[in-house]
This record gives sequence, C-alpha cells and structure tokens, in this order.
Amino acid sequence: MRANARLIGVADGFQLWAKRFDRSAADALLINDEAAAAIAQALTVHFTAKPRAAPTDPQAIDLYLRASHELAKFWRSDVARAVELYEEALAHAPNDPTILSGCARARVRLAFFGGENSKTLLELAREAAERAVSGAPDHGESWAALAAALFMGGDPPGAVRAVRTALSRAPGLAHAQELLGRILLEVGEVDEAAVRLRTALSIDPSVLSPRWELVRMHGLLREWTHADALLALPAEGPSGRMSKFLYRSRFSVWRGEDHPDLDDPPPLGPEFGALSRRDEFREMVRTRELGDAFREALENAAQAADPGSRRRVLFCQLNAEIFGYAFEVDSAIASVKDAVDAGLLDGLWMDRCPVLDAVRKDARFEPLRAEVEARGRRVRSAFAET
Repeated sequence: MRANARLIGVADGFQLWAKRFDRSAADALLINDEAAAAIAQALTVHFTAKPRAAPTDPQAIDLYLRASHELAKFWRSDVARAVELYEEALAHAPNDPTILSGCARARVRLAFFGGENSKTLLELAREAAERAVSGAPDHGESWAALAAALFMGGDPPGAVRAVRTALSRAPGLAHAQELLGRILLEVGEVDEAAVRLRTALSIDPSVLSPRWELVRMHGLLREWTHADALLALPAEGPSGRMSKFLYRSRFSVWRGEDHPDLDDPPPLGPEFGALSRRDEFREMVRTRELGDAFREALENAAQAADPGSRRRVLFCQLNAEIFGYAFEVDSAIASVKDAVDAGLLDGLWMDRCPVLDAVRKDARFEPLRAEVEARGRRVRSAFAET
C-alpha cells in the first residue's frame, strides 16, 4: 500500500512538504500513525503519540476495516453488523488492542439501542476496553473505548478521566473529542463543548453525530437560525435522514410549530416510542392534547428501556417535553424525576429546554435540579484534573 501526503501553504499555494509512505498490506494500519507523526513534524507541532501495535493478520485487518465502516453508519442494524465483524476479527487476533477498542465501542453503541442482551453487551464492552488499555496503555483508541463504556455504564467522571487520557495520547481522535464534547455540554460547559464537537467534525466530517449534538445545543440555547442551518446540511444514508427527522420532530415540540418533513417520516419501528405514531404525534403538536393511546405509548417507551440506561434517560426526557408542551405539569415533573432516577446528567436540558419553562417554576423541580447539579460538579471536577 502507498499513501502520498503533501503540505500546501494556504497563502501562496506552494508545496511546503511531501512524503510517500509505503507499507505491506499486513502493516496497512500503521500508515495513519506514520503520516500523522511526519505531518506534525513538518508543521513543527509537538507530537508525542507512540506507534501502536497494529494487527498484521490480513483477514483481521480486512474484517476490522469492514467493521469500522459499518460502525460509522451509526444505526442499529449497521452497528449490529459491526459487532459481528469485530468479533470475527478478534477470532483471528484475540489480543489486538486496535480491534478490541473498536469492538468495545461498537458494543457500547449497540447496548444503547436496548434489548435483552444490552447489559451483557455493556459488560463485554468494558471488558474488551480494559483489555485494550492493559495491552496498549499508550494507545488513545484504547482509552477512548474505555471512556465510552464508562459513560454508557453510568460513570461520567470516570469517562471524562479516560477520554482526557485518550486525547493526551491521540488528540486527533474524532470520536473521543465528540464524547468529551457531549459530556461537557450536558454539564453546562457550553463553550468548551462546542469547541470539542466542532473539532470532531473538522477531523472527520463524514461522521455526523457531532453535528446532531451541535443542533441540540443550538436548540437548547434557542439559537434557531444556527440549528436550522445545521439541519439543512446534507446527511446521506438512513442514519442521517433518521436523525434529521427525529430532531425536527423534537423541535416541533420545542418551538410549538409543525414542520413539512413530518408528513413523510422514514420507517420508524416501535422502539421509537411515540414518535413512530406519526398521525397522533402531529395531532398532539397541533392541539397540545394527548390521546389515551398516545399517552400509553409514551409510558411504554420509557418503561421498556433498561433501568439506569442512557436510553431510559432519553425517553424520560422526551416524555417530559411532550407533557410540558401539553401543559401537564404533574406528568412532566414525574418524567423528569424518572430521568433523574435513571441517571440524568443533562443540567443544560433542565435549565434551557423551551417546553420546561412552566415545569421549572414548580417547587418539586428544584430538588431534582440540585441532584443533577451535584453530578455535574463531579464531572467538571474530573475535567479540571491535570
């Protein structure tokens, strides 16, 4: 395999530096590290990342690359396929930190979607990440995988420490920058979070999940022009189209107005809860009233998610928003409490979500907010550690 890199001066267009990298197919994954170190040196940037021990088995490399491609698609069926491919790769290279890290991240993502084996998946993800860290403690990917497992497992401070370690080893890890940005956004460190999320997008524009976090951030800050501009950008593939639809559905509640895109939703299964009931959802947006079947769908979606999971937290948040939109303060408070009991960290959402204005005035809200703020302080303290 051969990769050619050139460094071009922006001011005058002249080539400042060039280098060719040749590697056998067995060492294909090492080209990234060699190129990164050489380019950093050409830019006189301090670069201390140590070379990783990349897999050399040709079949393991092929499976790893295919798995990574599927994981980038981000949706449930794609991530499930990614887990299968990573596990096949591990059969060829069972102790390889690169493959273990990828497999851990894929298992974490699949666990988020829920299901009977989600807890087992999360346990296996943490085990794989810990093995990766043990085998390659200087490998940023290993620490990033551990951070993802810790965050999904309900240890945000531990996740922050792990992701900071990952970025100290490999600042160019887009998914690590994104994870840190997402956590910081929830605990109210908006400016730093925005920098991290935009950095993730600049490193790898093909991965859209940081964009959706920025969309949510602008919506919470009621910066609708910025949110709409990001939603208007192209987003190919089922995951991109689905994410656009879900945020426009959510924003229709936040803003109290319908959107034409809601007329033609992508196929939504029952795992999407009330959002899969298109006609009833749109009627609720127009009338601010909840039908019995729609109300039952809200409750079932939240209860179906694993207790203490990020998925349970998300559905409780969505329920609180819909109840708040319908002026049902008691039900909204109950949903916020359910979210807090499930591990809610998102203080920014509690402070800024547009449809919770009336809920925030209720005396029952403040103790819940105080509990989430205590969690946020622990995360900010972990981030401040050197």
